[in-house]
Amino acid sequence: MHGYIGIEYTSLQQGKRGKDAWAFGTDNLEAELALVGLRVKQITGDGNCFFRAISDQLEGKECLHGKLRQQVIRLFLIWKG
Repeated sequence: MHGYIGIEYTSLQQGKRGKDAWAFGTDNLEAELALVGLRVKQITGDGNCFFRAISDQLEGKECLHGKLRQQVIRLFLIWKG
């Protein structure tokens, strides 16, 4: 699997800082996400990755990121008043 997430749980447990304190993996994250119907997946990193990731999780495909971005912007403009 691509798209690994770095989780700094080692440094929290042992009071360490720095590169050696990071534990890389997705086992616990994948289990947590699966509980709410989500998954870890490699997303295209082109500056739209936040909206691509949300689009993928909600709709099952990244390509709807533009539509999602427009909806979010519309809501921000409404809330701004």
